[in-house]
Amino acid sequence: MRLDLARMGGGLTGLLVLLACLAAGEGVVAVSGLPIPGAVPGMLLLYAILLYRRRVGEGLATVSAGLLGWLGLFFVPAGVGIVAFAELLRPVALEIAVVMVASTLITLLVTALAMVLLMARAARRRSR
Repeated sequence: MRLDLARMGGGLTGLLVLLACLAAGEGVVAVSGLPIPGAVPGMLLLYAILLYRRRVGEGLATVSAGLLGWLGLFFVPAGVGIVAFAELLRPVALEIAVVMVASTLITLLVTALAMVLLMARAARRRSR
């Protein structure tokens, strides 16, 4: 019996792509010793694949949309950790708050700048 992923539905293929990128990212971190989560190089690999293919496959889109629907659930462990270690975090709470606000503002500014630059680029392309 041959495993035919196309017949089984695109969702399985999309899930395998995500898991393969995650595993590759974990491998990169393990080999290189970089102090970052393995998901970061995994996401960069997925981004490179999507840029190369110039489209998102149906299976990957299906699985991604499903995971995005449950995104809020992924914040539960972080919230539990904050509550569980509240006493440990209390002395540095102000510093954490300042970093959170500053990083949010920087992210908003960089996103706005990127949007302005990309919109100007699109307008130039349309005017040609």
